[in-house]
Amino acid sequence: MEEANRKRITAKSWLTRATNKLRQLLDSGEFTQISLVAQIEEFEKRLERVQPSGQVSRLPKLELPKFSGEYTEWQTFWDKFRAIIDSNNSIPTVNKFTYLQSLLQGEAAATISGLSLTETNYSTAQTLLQTRFGRPERIIFSHIQRLLQTNLFLTSKESSLPAHLWRLHDEITTQVRSLENLGVGGESYGVILTPLILHQLPNNIRLEWARVGEGKEGDLGFLLKFLHEEIQRRERSQTFGVTAGAVGPTTTSPSEARSGSLGGQRSRPRQNMRKGQGSAIALLSGSGSKRTPLCVFCHGGHFSDQCQELNGLDLEARKNKIRKLGLCFVCLGNHLAKDCTRAG
Repeated sequence: MEEANRKRITAKSWLTRATNKLRQLLDSGEFTQISLVAQIEEFEKRLERVQPSGQVSRLPKLELPKFSGEYTEWQTFWDKFRAIIDSNNSIPTVNKFTYLQSLLQGEAAATISGLSLTETNYSTAQTLLQTRFGRPERIIFSHIQRLLQTNLFLTSKESSLPAHLWRLHDEITTQVRSLENLGVGGESYGVILTPLILHQLPNNIRLEWARVGEGKEGDLGFLLKFLHEEIQRRERSQTFGVTAGAVGPTTTSPSEARSGSLGGQRSRPRQNMRKGQGSAIALLSGSGSKRTPLCVFCHGGHFSDQCQELNGLDLEARKNKIRKLGLCFVCLGNHLAKDCTRAG
């Protein structure tokens, strides 16, 4: 018992000295984040050695997201910080403040930059941050701004593709759900936002919405539900189109049919290219030239060399993608560039 008390007194003495040293280091301003993290990790290791394992709670690693002052990101950041750091009673208050400082950037860091590292100032820092970035009306306004500024692909001729439509749907849904969590329902702004979203949709989707959405011109929830179902329908249609095209019959032109019948022979498909060779123009959903083009990269209804997903990559990334699919660098056909008849 006496030995245990002696060790406890020694550990408490060392803990006091280590805490004072850490405070002096932070107050001096002569430290970097790397050196600060190193000091904290050394502090944890020493603490584990001098105290019984049952009394030690290892401090969480600095794996929380950074916060730079974006109002729409404040609530997510603070909820995570509060759950992992602030509510952990085994972490000393000064250490909580240290973690908080290390996770702030930009305007957020500037908000509490004048506070010294003390237990009292940790509470002050929370109040300052909540007052600056946690005001519900300001967060709501920022989410509304994001919704009004949603403009992901509107002028693109491929805006009706499911991948593009999902991006629009998911961006809007994220902001709407965030507003609902703040107590703001879609009925408060749907009458303004719904026409703006409809304006961004392809004509054929707007026409379908007009057919089923009479009397719901300001119902944002109905529009999102309709858009979700419409995208799923297009995905199914696209899948069936690809499958049908892959096994469909070859289309024969009238002139080919006539030439075959006049010669008393069965008509045969023209052999424009060597066996095993294809081209960007020949990458169709089926072997006939009248079928809908099918992109080998995103499976959209366009020629492969017009794929926005591919053209949006840098040169090296495009090369890697083409090489991975085993396509020709010249014409994107299903053969090597050295075998391409269009090369040179």
